[in-house]
Amino acid sequence: MSRIEGRGLVITARSIEYDFVSRCFYPKLNVPEDPVTGSAHTYLTPLWAGKLGKTEMVAKQLSPRGGVLHVRIEGQRVFITGNAVLFMHGEIPFDL
Repeated sequence: MSRIEGRGLVITARSIEYDFVSRCFYPKLNVPEDPVTGSAHTYLTPLWAGKLGKTEMVAKQLSPRGGVLHVRIEGQRVFITGNAVLFMHGEIPFDL
């Protein structure tokens, strides 16, 4: 996979339990498999909206940790909601 062009590889399929499922791999970014990739779903949502004729869908990313995303498309915008896991906390100092 590290030889393919582009940032990474996203695989998707229709699902029985969800509207669609996916897996995302980014070996060039030292991310063998991303657990839940919001940015990928900004591309997957319009793709599946066209295939399924829906504007609101439920997706699942099938990585070992995985996650369920509720996605909605309105015009050119994609809205994504779901549960998040806090894995880091920090502060970025800058002057306003």
